[in-house]
Amino acid sequence: MIKNILVFFLLFTFVILNAFSSKTSKNWTPQLMMKLKNIGTFEFSPSGKRIVYTIISANMQKNQYISQIFVSDIDGKNNYPLTTGSFSCTTPRWAPDEKTIAFLSNRTDKNEIWLIRPNGGEAWQLTNTKEDVSIFSWSPKGNKIAFVMKDPLPPKVIKAKNGNYYVKEFGKYRKKNIWLVNIREGSEKLEIAIKLTAGNFSVADWFYYCMNWSPNGNDIVFCAQKTSWVNDMFSSGVYTVNTQTAIITPIINNGGWNFYPKYSPDGKWISYLASREIPFKLYSPWGVNITPANGGKSKKLAVTPDERPMPFAWSKDSKKIFVTEDYKQKFRLYSLPIDGGPPKMIYNYLSSIMFDISPDSSKFAFVNQDYSKPPELAISDIKNPKPKNITNLNGWMKKYYFGRTKIIYWKSKDGEKIDGLLTYPSKFSRDKKYPLVVLIHGGPDCAATNTYLPSIRFYPVPVFSNNGYFIFQPNYRGNTGHGVKFRKDLVGNVGIKDYQDIMSGVDYLAEREPINVKCMAVVGHSNGGTLTAWIITQTNRFKVACLSAGEINFISLQGTCNWYQTADNLGVLYYDNYKLYRDRSPISHIKNVSTPVLIQYGSQDNNVPPTQNQEFYRGLMLQGKVVKMLEYPKCGHDDFYPKLYLKFMNANLNWIQQYINE
Repeated sequence: MIKNILVFFLLFTFVILNAFSSKTSKNWTPQLMMKLKNIGTFEFSPSGKRIVYTIISANMQKNQYISQIFVSDIDGKNNYPLTTGSFSCTTPRWAPDEKTIAFLSNRTDKNEIWLIRPNGGEAWQLTNTKEDVSIFSWSPKGNKIAFVMKDPLPPKVIKAKNGNYYVKEFGKYRKKNIWLVNIREGSEKLEIAIKLTAGNFSVADWFYYCMNWSPNGNDIVFCAQKTSWVNDMFSSGVYTVNTQTAIITPIINNGGWNFYPKYSPDGKWISYLASREIPFKLYSPWGVNITPANGGKSKKLAVTPDERPMPFAWSKDSKKIFVTEDYKQKFRLYSLPIDGGPPKMIYNYLSSIMFDISPDSSKFAFVNQDYSKPPELAISDIKNPKPKNITNLNGWMKKYYFGRTKIIYWKSKDGEKIDGLLTYPSKFSRDKKYPLVVLIHGGPDCAATNTYLPSIRFYPVPVFSNNGYFIFQPNYRGNTGHGVKFRKDLVGNVGIKDYQDIMSGVDYLAEREPINVKCMAVVGHSNGGTLTAWIITQTNRFKVACLSAGEINFISLQGTCNWYQTADNLGVLYYDNYKLYRDRSPISHIKNVSTPVLIQYGSQDNNVPPTQNQEFYRGLMLQGKVVKMLEYPKCGHDDFYPKLYLKFMNANLNWIQQYINE
């Protein structure tokens, strides 16, 4: 009897486990990945009892990404949507009295400032500007909002544009300035904005923290550059402007990159990030400086491991500054004492640089995720970090399975220790061999980090895993989180050390994992696309390749690109060393390509001009090589419409599947 019961119990358990497994081990698809919801911006309320945040999701029917605002108590209770509908609402910010939340929305034909009460109700429009509002900030008393906007076009230019006889001077950019708008108690009417700044500069708006009010509301500190051209951002200065007199005072303008200024809560200091090398290059270190708000000499705070801290908050007592920074595959939260003491690590497992500190400096908020854990908004104590998720946006995704991911280390050709991520096939067995996809990150000053794998753009890692592939993401020379020397090792060595780092990693894996070296793919976007193109001109080890938005011809690139990052990493401008530019450009070795390659790009890419991809395609096509190119209309470098992004992922999957086993 006992034996029969035991057999029944074992059979019952087997059936239940199989049923459970079938429900919790569903496969990923690109369509499913599009259902992932992401946390956008977030901010503690002035009382520290609530938090406002945005959720970004893809609306496939309308073919657009929508951002909506939510409010929650910090314990996750009383969590509710504040905005709904088909228009995006972004960057919500609390009024100092916590009675109102300001946000940006494109409900009209432009990005305008809107206001809404945090307990619900209809939002009302505050501004009616001639150009998009980019960033804004509440005054300490809550009676004004400062915002940045591009200077409106003169009437004669508008007339010329409408009449189709406007001629634009190339290389000339409209400046941006700070404007002020009043907030009237109890009013829900449009307010007229007044221009505050004017000068031989353009106010920066690269990120939300480019301007900040003094605690007494008399001044605004901001960063500005010579023009609004993207490359001028790297020679920006820090200034203050008096909100009553409009008098502008320079704080620092030394030709370096000085940015993200912020007043201390006691009003005595202004902190800012300052490049440690002039002129600034994309591999250069920076650090935190503080300077007396009333004038005086700046001083440098302690050096952080990667020398690329991102400050977002002062402590309540004005004695330290909280910063985040890349550290290998993750991000760390530090505090920096203003007396120059060493950085103190607070938390070791952030997944991005984004965080917020509560007004009393007791808690921090961040997006909590890792390779297998979907993103959720979390809050933790600072003294004893134990994060608690206050959202459950993507919990249902846990039933969809992909292979485990681990960090691996190996030595490159020159002996440098390199790391990367390896994701296994979802149904892995050491008794068989599997194809390998080498996924190369962009930048190069980026990294493969501990973000949720289904959120990786363009190349669907979980689907590759479900389809029986290894996925290898190497952190090659030039990227962040590994120190200044690691970044600078790439200078003058583009196409050499990065290539050796990646290929030595492939060799390392081939010796230790059951990889079918005759069935390997190489893929990448942006600089990852550049390296993909380079790799297939240097070796025929890969059966198939997919590249997107890659740089192909470094000489033509410099005449058509907004960024000078390739020149920085090559260490010289093209007219001073044509040979180096030719030798390291994939286009120069195009006759070596034997790998079938898929090329994709957005037609409005301002970072890597579409002509770069077209040059590679034409060169391969004229030789009769196996090549296909897809152009995505009205898409940029990273910003793709949801339906086109879905097509992009499927195109990669289909191309690899078509050629990997041939």
